[in-house]
Amino acid sequence: MSSSCRRRRDPVADIIYRLSPFNRICVILFGAVSIHLTIGTYHTFGNMLPYMASYMRNFTDPTVRIEHMMWIPTFQGCFPFAMVIGGLTSNLFSPRMSAFIGCALVTSSVALSAYAIQHSFALFFIVYGLLFGLGSGIAYVTAVATAINWAPDKIGVISGIVAAGFGLSSSIFAPIQTMIVNPMNLPATKDGSVQIEKKIALKI
Repeated sequence: MSSSCRRRRDPVADIIYRLSPFNRICVILFGAVSIHLTIGTYHTFGNMLPYMASYMRNFTDPTVRIEHMMWIPTFQGCFPFAMVIGGLTSNLFSPRMSAFIGCALVTSSVALSAYAIQHSFALFFIVYGLLFGLGSGIAYVTAVATAINWAPDKIGVISGIVAAGFGLSSSIFAPIQTMIVNPMNLPATKDGSVQIEKKIALKI
């Protein structure tokens, strides 16, 4: 008996297989694009940068400058290396578990950053920089690989649609971020910071 036959059947995969080919691909694409829309908020860091820097300088550490914050997206950019981990976790566990691990890391990094930004730049750097990049890489490669495996005859179209979700994310979430954090559209100062009121800053 082959190793694939000995594997435990996946009830979720069985349900998807019962769908028509078109509906099957739509379900897979919905999941993969949803993941990429979430981790694609990586591209909104430039929009949030002035608000984060202003908050930290006013309420956490007065020595923090906007140029110090640029190290955060540098370490968020570790996600290409985390893609290797995503491939390993997919093979070791399952694509679903790998995607869950990646999404959990990304979501946790954003949630914990609300605490970290109030205490220290170093902690915020680790949480919103390194942890976010690690989770993004794992989730990114898992979503693309899984979608391709479900439609091996449409690799170009499928991978393009999924990757488009990653790029489209900033167009959706950047205006929402600005509306929540800076609803009065206060301008940035010469040093790139924004003089935001405390009640607005605490929403970051």
